[in-house]
Amino acid sequence: MALGKQVEFKGILINDAYIKVMGFQGEGDKVTFSVGHFSTSINENSEIIVGELIDSNQFTMIHNTEGDNLLKQAYAKLKESPQYIGAVDC
Repeated sequence: MALGKQVEFKGILINDAYIKVMGFQGEGDKVTFSVGHFSTSINENSEIIVGELIDSNQFTMIHNTEGDNLLKQAYAKLKESPQYIGAVDC
């Protein structure tokens, strides 16, 4: 599970960045998760190859224990963030 979107890193636009939730920390219902932005390329078979980690950041959310699993909730939270509006599922 991941997202794809153009991102900016240090003034450079990265087309089709691979955006992945990398880990969780938390206590009770408050969860912090880390998100990595990775470069991508396409091989001769038109498959996406995930490259190096370009940047990362963290988000905090309330885990709804009655809802979807934690990973799905994290990606839903990302899609609501202005930084990731327009991101598509990979």
